[in-house]
Amino acid sequence: MKVGRNQRCPYCDSGKKFKHCHGNPMAKPPGPSPEQHALLRAQLEAQEYRRRQQQGHGRPIISAVVNGRRFVAVGTEVTASTRWNVFNEFLDDLIVRKIGPEWIAAETAKPPEAQHPIIVWRGMVRAFLASLPRNELGYAEAKAIGAAAAYFGLAYSLYLIQHNAELLKHMLNRLRVPDQFQGAYFELVMINCLVRAGFKIELVDETQRNQRNVELYATSPTGRRYSVEVKARAVAGALGKTAADGTPDPDPTNRIRRHLSDALNKPSHADRMVFIDLNAADGADGTEPPWYPRARQHLVNKERERPNDPPAYVFITNFCYHHHLNSDGTATFICPYGFHIPDFMKAERITLFDAYKQEQKHADAHSIVRAMEKYTHIPTTFDGSLPSEMPGMKVERRPMIGQLYYYDPADEDTKAVLGVGLDAFSGIVTTAIASKEAMCFYFSVRRDDGREFTLTQTMSDRQLHEWEQYKETYFGVVQHVGKGNCSPHEMFEFFVRNYRNAPRTKLEEHMKSAPDIEELKKLSDEDLLLRYCERLVGAMKVKNPDWS
Repeated sequence: MKVGRNQRCPYCDSGKKFKHCHGNPMAKPPGPSPEQHALLRAQLEAQEYRRRQQQGHGRPIISAVVNGRRFVAVGTEVTASTRWNVFNEFLDDLIVRKIGPEWIAAETAKPPEAQHPIIVWRGMVRAFLASLPRNELGYAEAKAIGAAAAYFGLAYSLYLIQHNAELLKHMLNRLRVPDQFQGAYFELVMINCLVRAGFKIELVDETQRNQRNVELYATSPTGRRYSVEVKARAVAGALGKTAADGTPDPDPTNRIRRHLSDALNKPSHADRMVFIDLNAADGADGTEPPWYPRARQHLVNKERERPNDPPAYVFITNFCYHHHLNSDGTATFICPYGFHIPDFMKAERITLFDAYKQEQKHADAHSIVRAMEKYTHIPTTFDGSLPSEMPGMKVERRPMIGQLYYYDPADEDTKAVLGVGLDAFSGIVTTAIASKEAMCFYFSVRRDDGREFTLTQTMSDRQLHEWEQYKETYFGVVQHVGKGNCSPHEMFEFFVRNYRNAPRTKLEEHMKSAPDIEELKKLSDEDLLLRYCERLVGAMKVKNPDWS
């Protein structure tokens, strides 16, 4: 649409006529307005937010394309290839380079029943990808199966440890040896999660390790240092274990107490974290496994029996992808427990106020739980952008807050909610949401004359998939999006975010009729905010007694 010379400049918020602004080729380009500065900051914030959603809180992926070759820095090492268009292609090459192409070839030549788990996973991933339809760039788009979660999860762990710490030779040696593979594999899984949560890793060299030394140290973003022990149940027939070194016992909880004792017996001058993986086939579908109550009860009993043992954050996990190689069930089960830590994951019933305070106090442990929940989320792109934004992909328009949007009534995919017969116009997108049920975007566009119109645009299956993954940033700026049927705790956190900058006087005014208002006035600003939000949720529960 051609812009009239006397029309207000649609490319900025200067308020000038187009002929005196961006439409004047001789004029000095005006600088960005405060509103444009704010929008740019919001867009950069959204890009970094989404990058961290994909890559976690460790060092970002460092990559650039030069003369058709993609260069990737991994720690102090720089490699390049013309074949790395998506991150998984780079990871596939990385694991071959690190484990060794000769070793890969030799293991691949073995009969299937004698192959190393890495080779089994790699072969199944390749066969699965070959069976899928391809998009316009020639890549398959599908939910990952267990083999892909195991194989690319291991490759990403190798990348993260080298990029954020140091990939020691002894760890690669242990991965190649079948009876040592499980121990090295689960150590890498937990290092992966610690790095994603923002922890700095200090590895203990195998030559300096013995039965009395911890496996590694991790320092959180808050500066708190932890000794880390990783244990896993050995199961015959899984991860290279045989009847000679793996248990046939079907009870996944049978080694919890022994593993915890072994971990706590090691001397440590730092706070402790203990990870115990149960290596069970249950729980891949996301439902609570039948052995969960027994696992937790083992910890309760151990705590009662050993009152003098040191405190530790204990994480009972079940990363079970290798038990479901052909299935798309890739859920991770996590049971966090505060061993001799009375206010971490203990009380069955607790107020929202106390739950929030405890979560802040134990923020390090909670950040690890969130990282473990995202273990199977491996970046697709190198820069945090959406897969649909890769060069060569079909462009699918979507509303972007703060950007210009052109409405054409002839476009069958975009309609005005009100205003039948509305002529074509351009304006700035002010708000945007998506509806999975209606398979469309709803968004508002403000014209130059100040009038706003609500439009709808059809949403494709690909757009729906990406919106579900990145709801907070999908429309160009960070928006805190609800999950639909949110819990009271989630609603409480929503209120805390929204009232965080509210003046104290405003909160006191809202609660002036409370019978304990004088006591409330004595609280700190933070506690007053939390009490106010707790009462907002309480009022909602009065209207909805069954809400949980």
